[in-house]
Amino acid sequence: MDRAETIRIAENWISYYREYELTGKLLADGDELNDLVYSAPKKALEIVFEILSKINQHPEDSLFQQLAAGPMEMLLVYQGEAIIELVEHEAARNAAFRLLLGGVWQSTTRENIWQRVQQSRSQAW
Repeated sequence: MDRAETIRIAENWISYYREYELTGKLLADGDELNDLVYSAPKKALEIVFEILSKINQHPEDSLFQQLAAGPMEMLLVYQGEAIIELVEHEAARNAAFRLLLGGVWQSTTRENIWQRVQQSRSQAW
């Protein structure tokens, strides 16, 4: 998957959830990112970074909330071992990503991964 595909999927995700905010309806094929969480977690994380760069980076923003509680949380739950080093690296250099991690709940994330997330994130919100 190249950069153009990353941007396309990120923009589709944003459009998908903005449409949901307006209509209350989810389109059938609107969220490719969820599939990538399972099949290509590092690519999914790249798309999370891309989405983050394109949305309001505030806990009050619904897309920011959805990104934290949706794909980011799913990645940590299902692919934590595969991505935790990338998460830590990005959090060390990106304040918006640290803030995003503050909106992730532990859910069923393994304890050893969750401890590393807690060390990498800003305050929980």
